[in-house]
Amino acid sequence: MPLRLQLGNAAGAGFVNARLGSDPLFFPDVFCAGTAHAIPRVFSALSGWRGDSPHRAPLSAMLTATLLDRFAASHRALADAGFRIDFTWPSTSRRIDSDSDNSEDIVKVSPVRTWITFGPAELATSTLLRGSVDVRWHNVVFERRCTGVSSQQPVKIFREVCFEYVYRPSRTAYSAAADNDDDDVDDAGSSRRGDEDEDTPDFNWKRRMMLQGQRIGIDAVVDCSEPLEYIISKISNGHVVMKGSVDLDRFAVRMESSHFIDDFDEDGAWKLADIDLCLTHPRVLEEEADL
Repeated sequence: MPLRLQLGNAAGAGFVNARLGSDPLFFPDVFCAGTAHAIPRVFSALSGWRGDSPHRAPLSAMLTATLLDRFAASHRALADAGFRIDFTWPSTSRRIDSDSDNSEDIVKVSPVRTWITFGPAELATSTLLRGSVDVRWHNVVFERRCTGVSSQQPVKIFREVCFEYVYRPSRTAYSAAADNDDDDVDDAGSSRRGDEDEDTPDFNWKRRMMLQGQRIGIDAVVDCSEPLEYIISKISNGHVVMKGSVDLDRFAVRMESSHFIDDFDEDGAWKLADIDLCLTHPRVLEEEADL
């Protein structure tokens, strides 16, 4: 891992433990246990789901809205064709038991990288916000035009290694914007963009963004001691038309926190934000488009 990413990841882990607790360490101890507990329950809730609204509630408590919409579209298309899909752990020959307490024996979680998106709640809606890169200072330091936030004004993201800052550009001069209480800030403190000699946003600008809150995302690699079996059957008569298994060794997930400002709220939640790089991969392609 490049030095910048190593330093950024270490800083991110320290930030997470400072905000979410260090006795025991949230990262990686509590995080790994919680993720291992969550993965089987996600597949349990997806098993037999037809993508319909009445059964979204259990999944909405476990998945971010974007990932839930992606799953809903896939399961709805399958149901519209007259089929359903069920998941099974092969060693138990039964559907995934959402009440079992041996998930950590089956699922092993290894954290890989921490991401933090700073900004107000209405802008910092995800750690996987999309948008093309406008300005690049370094491979891991750039600014992108955000297309993943519903806003009447343009929204931009300044990215520095593992930290992102989501903001609305303002015509107000940076020195003046830094002293007012609006969410709008200038273009990261710069009057010109793209100049090789141009400085990136300074500490005061970043600190001001941090005070508006953050959302944390943690990438992890998951290893399962058992493959996941699936059965596709007809809804009308239960006739099995296909069965198979998926090897779940070293598949990628991202867990994401709810937005918070100071300490993590008691009613805050962690949700699965991506699985098998479904949403991460197209975002990375955007980041690398002009390299």
